[in-house]
Amino acid sequence: MRIHALLSPVLLLTTVALCQNTTRPKHAPAPDSEAAIARAEAVLIPVYGKKQIESERPFTATLKGDVWTVWGTLHCPDGKGGLTSDCLGGVAVVKIAKGNGRILHMGHGKRSRASLLARKMPSHRRQLKFHRLPGLYTILRLTPDASVPAWATKGEFTSITRTADELSLVCPTGNLPADVHSPHRWICLKLEGPFPFSQTGVLLSFIEPLSNNEIPIFAISTYDTDYVLVPEEYAASAVELLREAGHALSSVSKPI
Repeated sequence: MRIHALLSPVLLLTTVALCQNTTRPKHAPAPDSEAAIARAEAVLIPVYGKKQIESERPFTATLKGDVWTVWGTLHCPDGKGGLTSDCLGGVAVVKIAKGNGRILHMGHGKRSRASLLARKMPSHRRQLKFHRLPGLYTILRLTPDASVPAWATKGEFTSITRTADELSLVCPTGNLPADVHSPHRWICLKLEGPFPFSQTGVLLSFIEPLSNNEIPIFAISTYDTDYVLVPEEYAASAVELLREAGHALSSVSKPI
């Protein structure tokens, strides 16, 4: 009994020392995908082990609103002696607040096949060039019998569509008069055409990576090309996904 009594304070002191020396990743903003991935790996390694997390690299991050979702990559046998990521299974996933880097969720989740396919460009998909038009855009709906406002016709890109059900307007946000309000702001991505009518799959190739990752879009086709509008809060994630799918952001674009 005396020996146990002597050992207890030593064990207690050791436990206290270990707790004091344990370091945890400090909260810090995650302004971009690189910072989000670094933050995710920092919290995953102590839980799942360095070897496991390294085996799931590369990690990818998508931004939805103010929350980063960071996923690992699957590496499965391809039946030919190599590895493939075109498979189903569990990988690490972390949700991180962009503003302060706080961990909102951490665990192991399954990646769908659709999400995996969005990360690569199949050989039959087209690789397109695109650029971002300057400024932000607004999408409005007026009654079908409304007159077209003069301010809706000005700017590098506008779209006016009248149907039996509505008058749909797309124009630069800066065009809106003081008495017209819209809570939503969009960026506008222009595909570099022209594309002949006989060329199929152009728009599908461009929007598929966005759709597979739950990024909303508003697409408009013209005689020469296509325009794809994306909510402002998804701008960085959308461009990253498009690049990963093999599409090229033109140097004339405004930085995102």
